[in-house]
Amino acid sequence: MSPLRTTLRELGCAFAFAAGLSLFVNIASLSVPLYDMQLYDRVLLSRNMDTLSVLSVLCVAGMALYAVLEFIRGSVFLVIGDRLTRCLDIATLRAALTRSLNGDAGAAGQALRDLNDLRGFAMGGSASVALDLMWTPLLLWVLVSLHPLYGLYAVVSVTILVALGIANDRLTRERFTKASAEVNRSLSALNSTLTNPELIDGMGMLPGLARRWLRQSDAAQAELDTAARAAMFFASASKTARLLMQGGIIALGVVLVIRHQASPGSMMGANLLVARVLSPFEAMVTGWRQWLSHAHALKRVSALLRGHAELRTEQAWGCERGGLVVEGLSYTPPGASRPVLSDVSFRVEPGEVLAITGPSGGGKSTLARLLVGLMPPGSGAVRLGGNPVHAWEREDFGRYVGYVPQNVSLLDGSVFDNIARMEDVEAGPVVEAASKAGIHDMIGRLPMGYDTWVGESSFALSGGQRQRIALARALFGNPRLLVLDEANSSLDHVGEAALAHAVIEAKREGAAVVVITHRPAVLATADQLLVLKGGRVERLVRVEEPRPALATPSLAVSHA
Repeated sequence: MSPLRTTLRELGCAFAFAAGLSLFVNIASLSVPLYDMQLYDRVLLSRNMDTLSVLSVLCVAGMALYAVLEFIRGSVFLVIGDRLTRCLDIATLRAALTRSLNGDAGAAGQALRDLNDLRGFAMGGSASVALDLMWTPLLLWVLVSLHPLYGLYAVVSVTILVALGIANDRLTRERFTKASAEVNRSLSALNSTLTNPELIDGMGMLPGLARRWLRQSDAAQAELDTAARAAMFFASASKTARLLMQGGIIALGVVLVIRHQASPGSMMGANLLVARVLSPFEAMVTGWRQWLSHAHALKRVSALLRGHAELRTEQAWGCERGGLVVEGLSYTPPGASRPVLSDVSFRVEPGEVLAITGPSGGGKSTLARLLVGLMPPGSGAVRLGGNPVHAWEREDFGRYVGYVPQNVSLLDGSVFDNIARMEDVEAGPVVEAASKAGIHDMIGRLPMGYDTWVGESSFALSGGQRQRIALARALFGNPRLLVLDEANSSLDHVGEAALAHAVIEAKREGAAVVVITHRPAVLATADQLLVLKGGRVERLVRVEEPRPALATPSLAVSHA
């Protein structure tokens, strides 16, 4: 069952409770109309001040009850909004992360915006408007009991407001959808462009980029302005119609009073009741775009969760010992017609190092991503300690795996946080991982040491420093599998020596190590060498005997 559907079922009791409260909220809201009716029909005729006092006390008590019930109902929606996001946060982010891995880079940001919209819908009072609409028949029944024409007038008034809302939707929906898509596309293009500030500023490209963005956004903005004006027209029309309708009910009441078909008090009560009936419908018309926006957010979250096939178990398998086994591994990216990898097989025992090399575009980075379970294999299997890596519960899997991707990125946080993988841990394991990567002294020279804030928009580190911190992050926790994809691409000879030493230490501690590299310093640590070309294993050779880290290994063919 979809996590969204499960969550909505869990919140069903809260919704039912809020709906029940809405009944009593609407009943309590009758206090003022009934009070006005009694003033006109009883107090003005009898001129009894005691009756006025008693009625006033009852009215105040009724409105106090209304305020308490409204507060409780609002609190229920606060809980619903909070619970909704708490239940869906992890599932939505997991699904969005999978979409991001498949090339949809904006999925995570859109999912978070949608969740925030849904929470705002529940907590902002919009949901209570829907519940008030549900109890509209109660108020109509009270109007009919005063006089059938009051009820008929209210029904006609509601019909007019609903018609305005439908016309608003039909005349503006397509324009809003098209304009919003164009605006989002132009903003996304601008945002992706501005992620390269050095290139833009260094070559004076900003004016040209600005002109190009303005050309793209001008047409969309004009369409958006037209749709916004149309929506404003209907909002103004609905407010004007409501005010006229309230005036009209007074006129109807005067006619009925003159003909002795209704009391003067009913005229005042009907005016307040019609205002109460029309209020949620007017809110629907004026806030139609927000309602549609929330509906689209719910639809996107539902589609995201429904389209996310959960292939991973929730069981922590563990992996105290066990090598890496790859059998007949093939992979074709979504939308591609040719496989990137075809029938790749090898084995890396604990305490062994496999070095992978080959020409660019041969599938090495794709293989590294498959080894850490970022994508499901098209066919074949990747197992660590006998367990399929993609199906492994990710938090448990992360305890046994270290990974340095080809494009290194540090998360917003301190150096300590990044090495600790954003976990709350003691300093010892973090310092140990930094020492294994040979960067403990380097971190000490940073402005705040381990507390130096790094990330995409924080303290500027060199490419080599970022790569070595990423290596320390991979070594954190003494992983059983270590996958390094071009982890020395930005390193100098000192960094390369430190990397080679870290690989040797991981090997001595019993880790299965897979290194993608072309450089001799790291190749010299290998027990096996795999040459990948065109997505296929061209050669798989075993080193005859271990050599020092900086020596050139002597190789013997084991199998092709």
